[in-house]
Amino acid sequence: MCAVVSAATDHALQAIRIGADGSLEPTDTAVHGTGSYLLSNPGGVDTFSMGGAEFAIVAATGSDAVQLIRIDAGCTLAHVDTAAQGDTGIDRLADPVSIDAFEMDNKQYAVAASNGAGGKGVQLIRIDAGPTLVGNGSAANGTGGFDKLYDMYDIEAFRIGDDAYAVTPSWAGDGFQLMRIHPNGTLVAAGSAMDDDDDFDDLAGSVGVAAFEMGGRAHVVVAGQNDNGVQLVRFDQDGAFAANSSATDGEDGFERLKGVYKVDTFAMGN
Repeated sequence: MCAVVSAATDHALQAIRIGADGSLEPTDTAVHGTGSYLLSNPGGVDTFSMGGAEFAIVAATGSDAVQLIRIDAGCTLAHVDTAAQGDTGIDRLADPVSIDAFEMDNKQYAVAASNGAGGKGVQLIRIDAGPTLVGNGSAANGTGGFDKLYDMYDIEAFRIGDDAYAVTPSWAGDGFQLMRIHPNGTLVAAGSAMDDDDDFDDLAGSVGVAAFEMGGRAHVVVAGQNDNGVQLVRFDQDGAFAANSSATDGEDGFERLKGVYKVDTFAMGN
């Protein structure tokens, strides 16, 4: 088992082997400016499998770029490709902070959330055989119904039925933006939510998000930092959504939700 960790201060990526006994062993690093690596102030990182190999894809905030890295045997790292703001088809990678890899129609993709003034929004990237990174569509705040694509610190792709979607929280927007990802590479606004509207009561300072399926339905849970709580959102098959429930620090037995930041889900028994 391997892990990859982005280290913003070191402008680097650290690879770690996780032993069966629970031990952690450093195996390799990738450092900004060495070889072809663009890893200035790296932020979000995700891993995926493609063509029998393992890869990491990193949002390099200070480089206005996304870095693709192969993870070889022994948890070693090898540079593969880079996509940067201004490359063909790439116009929303200014200060990318978060990235998520996913599969759609038997092809590999990644979606990145970027906060930079020169390219604020969401960038869709197709990962072709090679592998190579190809700009495949983007969305900008204030256009096409997108109104929560600013001050983003997380993004997650997920499925509702046969369709692909992405959701990103907006810290200053006190809410989240939902978008549908079409197979032709276009991103289409599919609605947004704001704190204190329509029974949403824990979305102030929305900063983290995780998607999961439960009871045959897609859900997301959003961390609302300024509300010191988390918001659960339920989705219908047509992409319509509604507040499901929420949890707030100091209420109903919750006592460690002050200043929430990131959230993830997992299954355990029942």
